Amino acid sequence: MCTDKEQELAELKHIQNILEERVLWYKKRQLETKRAMKAKHRLSTLPDPVETYTMLEAELSYSINRIGFEVLCNVINRLAEQNSSFTKKQLSKEFIKQLLEKEELFVKEQLSEAQYSKLFDVVFSLDENYQRTVMADFVLDFAEQLITKIFRNIVIFDESYTKEVIERLVKHLKKNQ
Repeated sequence: MCTDKEQELAELKHIQNILEERVLWYKKRQLETKRAMKAKHRLSTLPDPVETYTMLEAELSYSINRIGFEVLCNVINRLAEQNSSFTKKQLSKEFIKQLLEKEELFVKEQLSEAQYSKLFDVVFSLDENYQRTVMADFVLDFAEQLITKIFRNIVIFDESYTKEVIERLVKHLKKNQ
């Protein structure tokens, strides 16, 4: 018979395994999409808005899932060492704290508490439709900032190219909302 603590640890470890798989998958996808963007830019070809969205989603998802994985590992270690429990609210606070300290994709002051909570929910939710919806809204809200940072990171400095990619993506996302 499992104790409540053992059950709680088992559930958290299951989520940890899922997050670990997501981090690996999004890292691979992140690298592939960045390579594709660089190649398109070298050929002076604009990427399809779906490709651009995929790049942004992979970048964001990798970042937030990596932080979620790290936070969950710390929580599991603390639970295993101590005879205490951990609430979802505590997990959320720790996730947001780590996001503020480690993530550089967006300007933290621009995010509301509700947006931080939604990012937490995306990481710890198993509902893929919910995840997609929240990520699409987030990408739409921060498309310009995200694309500009990512393009600078992969050495695409052509402002007119970047602007056109942003415009095409925003138009596509608004049309498909």
